[in-house]
Amino acid sequence: MPGIIQPLFGAVVILAIAVAFSNNRRAINWTTVAWGLGLLGGPALSGFLFERMGFGWLMLIWAPPLVSVAWLLGRVQSPLPPVEEHA
Repeated sequence: MPGIIQPLFGAVVILAIAVAFSNNRRAINWTTVAWGLGLLGGPALSGFLFERMGFGWLMLIWAPPLVSVAWLLGRVQSPLPPVEEHA
């Protein structure tokens, strides 16, 4: 577990320092910050779970939600009309 906490803690400390010394805190795009933390923490968490549970259990846990979301996204109707091609 310390192998996951240390990099995430380091990222949060760097983020806190950046916010503390920022001249324009309103210009910080928190969506970008969340994406960055997710890109850092996601693989760390996945690696931790893979080491503890193994591939088979992870597939049993992740496959049903993944298939459900893919099915739901496939049912979403596009609000844009089809584009007509000119010959």
